[in-house]
Amino acid sequence: MFVLFALSALLPSVSLALLHYFQNAAMLVEHANAELRTATSAYGKALDGRLGFAAQTLRNVAEDLGDGLPIARAAQRAGPQFRELHVAGESTVHETEPTPYAWALPLSFVARQRVSLGESIILTRVEANEPATVLMVRALDSQEPGAALLFGVIDNGYLWRLDEMVVEESGLCVFDHLFRPLSCSPDMVFPSLPGILGKQVQAHAGDLQWEAGDERFVGHFNEFLAQGHDSGSRWVLAAARKQECALQALSGLST
Repeated sequence: MFVLFALSALLPSVSLALLHYFQNAAMLVEHANAELRTATSAYGKALDGRLGFAAQTLRNVAEDLGDGLPIARAAQRAGPQFRELHVAGESTVHETEPTPYAWALPLSFVARQRVSLGESIILTRVEANEPATVLMVRALDSQEPGAALLFGVIDNGYLWRLDEMVVEESGLCVFDHLFRPLSCSPDMVFPSLPGILGKQVQAHAGDLQWEAGDERFVGHFNEFLAQGHDSGSRWVLAAARKQECALQALSGLST
């Protein structure tokens, strides 16, 4: 009888404790998602700024070349944004097998239109076991956009650096429109994430929660469309962390 009385007295307290625990857990997960939202937003703005600066640099190089400066000299003045600069005609590049840019040509109709307006376009290439290539292309003469094209391979160290990632025990990836990784931070070891993102094709941004094996994860993704992206070059920024890291503050309550 005493045992039943004691259990009936403890039950409300236990129920309240469990309710409090799960409410706190939900709040911590939401807080983690908010931090990841902030991180992806900050990284996207920084990435857009770097691409914009690279486009301005490529424009300056085109002007230097138009003034007769040799490309080797123009490349020296370009700074660290580009690791390679080349000039070639579109048809010549497409027909020459050894060139590293045959995959980028011929330009799509949309890309050709933008180039003819004097804009820079961005093309990406992803190959297995190789760093992704981000190529910026513009016409030397917008009146003849196919006659001479300026190719700049953006330096990966310049473009993808993670100065803006301040969320502890988390990682960030940039994926292409097929959810293939263009760049990932060393801590971003979430092999199931591309498949999770692939189910969000209609969404431009959102929070994520998923399980892989015995582990649970929280994350956030948002679409990234830098000015100058060719059609099909939609990028996706995704930040994630293990849920247990987000819930570490509850460890004292669970003992």
